[in-house]
Parts: sequence; C-alpha cells; structure tokens
Amino acid sequence: MRELDRLDAQFGLGADPRQHRVRRKARGPFRYRHWREVLAGAVCLVVLGVMGWQLYNLWTPAGDGTYAFEEVQPTTHSPIGHDPCDTIHYVVNPDHGPADYLDFIQKAVAEASRFSGIRFQYDGTTTARDFDRDRGPVLIGFADPSEVSDLSSDDVVGVGGSVSYVAPGDRRRYLHSGMVALKPSWFADQDRHHRLRDEQAVVMHELGHVLGLAHVQDEHQLMYPSLTRTTYGPGDIRGLEVLGEIPC
Repeated sequence: MRELDRLDAQFGLGADPRQHRVRRKARGPFRYRHWREVLAGAVCLVVLGVMGWQLYNLWTPAGDGTYAFEEVQPTTHSPIGHDPCDTIHYVVNPDHGPADYLDFIQKAVAEASRFSGIRFQYDGTTTARDFDRDRGPVLIGFADPSEVSDLSSDDVVGVGGSVSYVAPGDRRRYLHSGMVALKPSWFADQDRHHRLRDEQAVVMHELGHVLGLAHVQDEHQLMYPSLTRTTYGPGDIRGLEVLGEIPC
C-alpha cells in the first residue's frame, strides 16, 4: 500500500507510470541557434578542400603518361620522326604576330629540344608564307584562314606538322621540314593580357606535332587537343624521348 500511495502522489490517482517517462526530444541535424556555426564550418571545409586539391595538383604527378604518334612505320609500327643525329633548322615569319613573338617561340623550341634531345637552329626571320611546305627549314609564322584553312575554326589557335618521305631502307622519315601556323587574333589577345606562358604552350604543342606527336585524350598532357596546361606532361616527355631515340 505504501508503494501505491507513493505512486499516487507522484503520478496522480490511477496513472500508468510508463506514460510519464522522460522522453528525449528528437533533434534534427541542424538547429536554428547553431546555423552560424554550421555555415562557418561549411565554408572552412570548402576552403580547405580547394587548397588541398591545388596542393595535390602541384605536388602529385598527374595523368597516366599517355602519348601517341602521328605516323608509324608500316611494318614495325615504330614512330616516324626526324633524324635525331641532324639539326632541325627553323625560320620565323613575324608578320601579324605580337611584338614578343621571338621570346615565346624560342622558349618553346628550347623545351621541345630539351626533352627530345633533337637540336634546333634558328636561321632568322623570313618573308616566306608557304605553310604547306615539304622541304626547307621549319616555318613558324602567323597565318589567317585563307592561308591555313584549319585556322578557320573558332577553337583552333595553331596548326603544326611535318611531311614524311621514304628514306633508304624503306623507312619513312621527316625531312627536317614542317610548319607551325598560329592564329594572329588569339596571340594578340594573349599579348594584351601578358599571357606569355599560354603563347609558349601553344607553340610547344604544335612543335610536338612537327616532331611526330599526335593528340591524346589525357587532359594532363600538353598534347591534349585543348590547352589545359602550359608545360609538357609526363606522357608528352616520354613521347618526345622516344622520338629522340629513333636510329640515325
């Protein structure tokens, strides 16, 4: 009876004590009084994530190192390229180009030479505009679509390549000739915004074609069809090395 009296006093006469148990209130993931803290935390996470991704791209080798060649030998499927024991001579037609044309062109040539091991020699400026040449030194210049039809596309800012011929032993080679045609309007815009590295990168890409590299579907390489980086990637470098190892 004493126990019943105690329960009556605590819960009321005839009450079921289970109905009066203390229940925890369900708390949603966000409560109004904490929204400022949640927002600040989210901003911090975004900032830290962006910084971490930038550091990852800066210090981690990117891409799978893919490379491809414009042409291969019919029987051995080894790449067609220039004779690495000879020197590739090149000339520049500066007409319609920016004032600093020689700066970024020579830097681009130096990079292509460094990774391929193939020597280049600058033979000065020229008035020649035969961008379809298959003989003579490599011509680098600024052309309009009437001269190089591929430049008529809005998303094409450069064209480059070489023409192969049959060498002794039925091996095909590039005859240390070729061309790089650059879109004047795009380079003028880069010059206004002081984007020297972008200008250099496009010339490096086209020189890759001159030496024998083809496009790859790896955006971490400079030979990707669109400009996604300003230096040769690991695949580009290995491809240039292979072209530089072709037997003399």
